[in-house]
Amino acid sequence: MLKRINLSVILFFVSSFFACGQSDPGFDFKGYLKHMNIISVFNADSLTTSSLFHNRLKFKWYSANDFSAALEIRNRMFYGEQIKLSPLLGKVLNQDNGLFDMAFLLTDQKGCKLVTNIDRAYLRWNKDNIDVQLGRQRINWGISLVWNPNDLFNAASFVDFDYEERSGTDALRIQYKTASLSGFEFIASPGKEAKKSIYALMYRFNKHKYDVQLFSAVYLSDIALGLGWAGSLKQLGFKGELTCFKSYEKALFPKQAINSSISFDYTFKGSNYFNLSYLYNSNGSNTLGQPGNINSLYVNDVKHLSPALHSAFFQISRAFNPLITGSFSTIFLVGMNQFFLMPSINYSIKDDWDINLVVQSLLNNPDKKENNLTNLFLRLRWSF
Repeated sequence: MLKRINLSVILFFVSSFFACGQSDPGFDFKGYLKHMNIISVFNADSLTTSSLFHNRLKFKWYSANDFSAALEIRNRMFYGEQIKLSPLLGKVLNQDNGLFDMAFLLTDQKGCKLVTNIDRAYLRWNKDNIDVQLGRQRINWGISLVWNPNDLFNAASFVDFDYEERSGTDALRIQYKTASLSGFEFIASPGKEAKKSIYALMYRFNKHKYDVQLFSAVYLSDIALGLGWAGSLKQLGFKGELTCFKSYEKALFPKQAINSSISFDYTFKGSNYFNLSYLYNSNGSNTLGQPGNINSLYVNDVKHLSPALHSAFFQISRAFNPLITGSFSTIFLVGMNQFFLMPSINYSIKDDWDINLVVQSLLNNPDKKENNLTNLFLRLRWSF
């Protein structure tokens, strides 16, 4: 037990003993340390609190012969009243869906959980038009801000604002550029079982000032075909993604799924920005059901990006001055009659320090104001 505690302290606070921006020739080190207080209110009848220490260590090494390597470690300590009410949290935190288990639950007490995740650990070789990466890495095939049907490898939720880097995938990635804006990309991500593997080939090109991507893949037990684009309609940004899945397993009625998203965005003078997005998820629901939970919006499955058949998103943001920015985002789950609201404000205290206030509220029955849940997050971040 003593060894666990000593290791936990080292992992969490080793960053405090490094000078900010410290680096040697061929080696970079940086990261951050965050503390977040969370208040959860349900129907104004109950209130619970919890806290989170969140530390990230980022190491990168460069050689003189086209090789580089990266290692990134994510350390989190959860504690407080809400943690005591979540007996399965430790089991959830200790899960790692990759080929290699890189999740380490160091402390699993009733009111305190401490977990370490290695979500980046890869070797890279880059020469002329060829780029090869092997190991746990971020593979981002998504284009849109909110929903990414093309992101087969690291599907993530817009709601999970505290994990900006997103999860990594154990894979071999080979990219070959045929021109400055075109090329091929091959990904092999084997799973612990054949039905948990992903193999995909993508071709990217630019046509009529639109960046376009086409891909085919063996995705778990499905064959997947996808299309994505990013361009503009005059001054209006225009992006879209479409992915079709069909099971290759022998069945009388093979399962099929279609996910598609479309978005428009625009930046006004004065740093005002808006985004309007829509998602069609054939696996979603279009009827009223049991009261939802904000957790239903936290997804890591590209085939279930939303619990609803049709979802709409709107965001408006503004930089009030160089130090203060604010935004308001909302998701409407059509047919399910649920609204998700997320206003936020960020204040940059100084170059390496900032503070955020984020509110997330899910309204299950806006008319009667029943079964509604609101979470308030106050986060302080130090980057080094």
